[in-house]
Amino acid sequence: MISRRASKTKPEDQFRYALVPDSADARLFVELSGYANADLNPALHALESAIRLENTGDPDMHVRYLIEFAVVAYCRAFFHSNVRGRLTDHLEIRTEFATLHGEVCAFRNTTVAHSQSELSTTWPVLLIGQSGEPYVRDLLGANYSQTLPLPRVRALVTLIDVLVDEIDTLLAPVRARLLATARSLPVPAPTQTMPGIHHELDDTFNPRTRRTQYPLTQTLYMQAEPAE
Repeated sequence: MISRRASKTKPEDQFRYALVPDSADARLFVELSGYANADLNPALHALESAIRLENTGDPDMHVRYLIEFAVVAYCRAFFHSNVRGRLTDHLEIRTEFATLHGEVCAFRNTTVAHSQSELSTTWPVLLIGQSGEPYVRDLLGANYSQTLPLPRVRALVTLIDVLVDEIDTLLAPVRARLLATARSLPVPAPTQTMPGIHHELDDTFNPRTRRTQYPLTQTLYMQAEPAE
């Protein structure tokens, strides 16, 4: 199941980890799990945080930033990628959510990812001094931005919950086939564990890498200790 619903283990349980061998099912499992764990669940957590902040009665810019991150994360599951398909290759957006889905994708395109919409507008505003004779004191670039209204945020939470449940349903037979195959083979040796994760210092950070359909390596960047 999706990591949001991770099962509990007893304190005395001990595990080690091994990768499922590469196969069509393994790649499908990676793709479906990725839609949920890398895209939809982060979007859901950000939206729930935004709703909590809004409900405190003292909303600030953090609400907008959380919502707009959530919109980007949500849309990753549906927009073109060079390394995987779209979630809609595997399931359909239900009719009752079609309008909302379209609005969220449009909001991402015209307002969040690109500055094209009048939902975010910058005005040349003169600051007029009022002490004594009115005078022009300064010129400001004032920006007014509208994020997703709270009712749509709540509706998007519902939609994401539905999609995560549908991905769980799609994953169930794939998981069953992979487990059946794994259980029919010898348990992987301790040397056959996790992929080639290696560490580099953050001054070598590279955002232009491209992952494969079946992951083999990953670099984790670490901050260098400051000199004493």
